[in-house]
Amino acid sequence: MSRLNPPSELEQQQRAALRIQSAVRRYTVKKKYKITPLVEKLEGPLQYIGNDPDVFIPDALKSDKPFVLVGTSCLRVLDIAAMFCAKETVFVPKVIVVDANPAVREFWLCIKQIVENFSDIGDLVCFFTNMFGRTRMNECRVICQFLVAISNEFGFDRLKKMIGNVVPLTHDWTDPQVIFKIKNICDRIGLDIVYTYTSNILACIDSFDDFDSNPKVDQLLRNIETLKPRASVFSDCDLSLRCSPSKMLCYSGAGNRAQLALDMGMRSAKKRYIAEARGLFFEKFKEQDFRGAYAIAVAAFIDCSALTEVQETAARFKKIRFTQPKYNKTNDVPHFSPIKN
Repeated sequence: MSRLNPPSELEQQQRAALRIQSAVRRYTVKKKYKITPLVEKLEGPLQYIGNDPDVFIPDALKSDKPFVLVGTSCLRVLDIAAMFCAKETVFVPKVIVVDANPAVREFWLCIKQIVENFSDIGDLVCFFTNMFGRTRMNECRVICQFLVAISNEFGFDRLKKMIGNVVPLTHDWTDPQVIFKIKNICDRIGLDIVYTYTSNILACIDSFDDFDSNPKVDQLLRNIETLKPRASVFSDCDLSLRCSPSKMLCYSGAGNRAQLALDMGMRSAKKRYIAEARGLFFEKFKEQDFRGAYAIAVAAFIDCSALTEVQETAARFKKIRFTQPKYNKTNDVPHFSPIKN
């Protein structure tokens, strides 16, 4: 039995070169495209539809060609993506969801599995109603109404494909590496039209810092610019007890910092004070100091006085008795009722 001839020196060099080239390609691909899991995740409750108000998108900013929407949170991104589609288009937009809350990714993986088994919006609504209608009636009704509205306007087949193509990433919008790799992926698959929807992330970053010098604000705006979007959608953060957005605006391109600050009311002094007052309110409320909490609510959120005046007002309320707060079931905002002596 003859022994195989060992490889020549030239063949060994060629194989070594191939291994080196393969290693370099793997490294390059990982560097440009691989997105590693987020370490510091932001645990929190889910809003299946979101609380952003309606937004007007000019026809000039809409697309008649396939595009990518890089957004955040849950089902509202589908509505935004559908709104960016020009009339009489048949393509299905690509949606990438970037959210630091791991529950958002779990939600998308679940909804994708559910929707792929249905071919009609009516059957899907019946499924949701039968599964969740009794235990989570309000949430089930809102989700069904939302999906029916998009299906009627967009078509169920396109809606189903769009949900199936959603890519949920548990990551932070302020991470430049993640956004850079998303841009590389968009370029690689040939989708050069990009839109962004960051909801009120920018406004929430600004809640406790100066909008004009906050490094996270700078980084988020740079990340949006990295994607080179045709249009960007932002919402503000109404710093009241409800802490919910009051308006949502669409800008051409990545948006202008000065215009954003003007339109969204992002100026540090008043916002920082209100944020501190809000924190003090919830501290008092947690301690069941309802007199102090009510005083802060009145002074800070109605009169908008200085924080020191808020504290002085709280002290003057010591002689007044209040009932324990009654909750509004729809938004869990405490309401206080004074009792007359």
